[in-house]
Amino acid sequence: MESNRRDFLIKAGLVSTGSLIPNLVMSSEKSNRSILNLSNKIKLGVITYSYRSLPGNLYSTIGYCLESGINSIELMSNPVEKFLGIPKTRKLQRSWRENISLDNFKKLRKLFDEAGISIYAYKPHSIGINNTNKEIEKSIHAASILGAKSVTVEILDGIIYKIQDKKKYNEYTQKLGDIGEKYNVYIGYHNHTQGTDTLWENVLSQSAYNSINLDIGHYIARGRGNTDKTLLKFIKNNHARITSMHIKDRQNDINGGHNKPFGKGDTPILEVVELIDKKEYDIPLSIELEYSIPKRSNAVKEVKKCLDYCKSAIKT
Repeated sequence: MESNRRDFLIKAGLVSTGSLIPNLVMSSEKSNRSILNLSNKIKLGVITYSYRSLPGNLYSTIGYCLESGINSIELMSNPVEKFLGIPKTRKLQRSWRENISLDNFKKLRKLFDEAGISIYAYKPHSIGINNTNKEIEKSIHAASILGAKSVTVEILDGIIYKIQDKKKYNEYTQKLGDIGEKYNVYIGYHNHTQGTDTLWENVLSQSAYNSINLDIGHYIARGRGNTDKTLLKFIKNNHARITSMHIKDRQNDINGGHNKPFGKGDTPILEVVELIDKKEYDIPLSIELEYSIPKRSNAVKEVKKCLDYCKSAIKT
């Protein structure tokens, strides 16, 4: 297994003198997996957006995950589409997305499988309200091929759209739920600081395949009634409809709402991880690195720190 992993990394161009991750091949497959499998009841992963500060492509993204001790991810579509050759001009991108062969995603799935990484969520940039039906369906179908339980998309509310466009938005979210059901892929609606306990009520009522991608940092940063207690209660009450969760540490609104290293903000990360572990909720947790990276560090090292912090809440 270790020789196969070494061969994969060499082919991927991730093993070279002066590499950002020169010791990657020295980590054994066994030790890498044991880092995460402290508990069979919880999945600790990362959204690949966390590595945006590093140079890279799809291969290096895989390498960053492995070096961070990660073997399950929410995959952003940027490196995927670049790897598959998306045109640079927006004028051509729509047709490209509508007509790309899904066999490409089967090959991508194999690439991640060979690296020992599972994809529990996929975040395509082509399932928005202004994308075509064909783009949306192709993207959700691709997610199912990649093995993702859900796709994630920003949730919008009536404040963002003019009053006459509310109907259009409702038709759009209904459509997403219907397509999700067709391919057995949930649509995880992601919150920012507009997140309240009632934000998701409409989309959840439309389809069993419309679900919640809860960002606990943004939830706490909103303040105005959003507290540690209400967050934990929301998770307990809605765990069956939460298909993935973003883990970050933000201050509450009174303290400025800033992103902070894990353990330095007001978000009850350890309490959330402990709850999900104890209750055995089927909710993958995506570490999302948004705080400023310290000098002499990098995203790989910081994701590892975040992972270690989260693991401290898991009872072994």
